[in-house]
Amino acid sequence: MDLDACLDILKARSKCDHEHEAVPCSVESVAHTLEHSLKVEEPSADDLAEMAIVQLYNAFLACQTKRVEIYAEFEKGFVELMWKEEFAVFSQEITKHFATVSARINRIEQCLREKMANDLANLIRKIQVQEKEKLLLTSALLLERMRLERTRQDNAEDVSVGIYDTSIKKMQASNTKIIETINDLLEEMRYAITELSE
Repeated sequence: MDLDACLDILKARSKCDHEHEAVPCSVESVAHTLEHSLKVEEPSADDLAEMAIVQLYNAFLACQTKRVEIYAEFEKGFVELMWKEEFAVFSQEITKHFATVSARINRIEQCLREKMANDLANLIRKIQVQEKEKLLLTSALLLERMRLERTRQDNAEDVSVGIYDTSIKKMQASNTKIIETINDLLEEMRYAITELSE
């Protein structure tokens, strides 16, 4: 996953001179909150290697669930912190959690290949590619929403408002397509694992 590209998108945000109400927090509390809310007990790399194919599939699904939770924290934190100095730390922490999940999924894929479950491994690889695009697009979308809000506050009649609106709608449509593709791939995986289990 090209997580540096995601961070670069998030760093591109401009500082705002306005006062905004937000939940008070510190750099330490941002990191601690994310660490606590996204913590999960996961099998080690050695444990993954010992798992059967169905267990690896279930481990993959657990990672996908965790990724959904990270996205939820990402969007919530973005709204709360986008005008604050803690935003940089928040972005780094979120990126770290995405990287951890992605690395674990890559290990699961590798274990499936070692067990000659290449069809499942190939589906995971396709999902990983889509998830990379989704993360980059989500970052860009949140940034565009922030720019739109800032522009509306400065001058609701600004011509840029319409441009941002159009851009956001296009990104949302692309995001929806990516989510549909991921869901289709997950469904393919479900059928594949059902056939293996029979």
